[in-house]
Amino acid sequence: MLKQDFEEFVSKGTESKMKLIEEEIFNEVSNKICEYFGTRDITDLTEKQLAQIENAENKKHRGFLKLGYKLIIRQCKREGLKKTFR
Repeated sequence: MLKQDFEEFVSKGTESKMKLIEEEIFNEVSNKICEYFGTRDITDLTEKQLAQIENAENKKHRGFLKLGYKLIIRQCKREGLKKTFR
């Protein structure tokens, strides 16, 4: 057995792969969201559309789709929506 904290060991050992998986989930979910709302980019979403995504995220208890919604919401708030966060 290693003399390193278990969680730290696993976290450091999987970090790069997890980032790639998060990127893939983000891309898949954002593509579908943009297709659904007829936008080119998630920053083109309106406040009302983001509220729909937040509502969907709140209904999910876990899973890849919840993670995807959460990543989209975080990105929208970070970059700003054209009609909301500016």
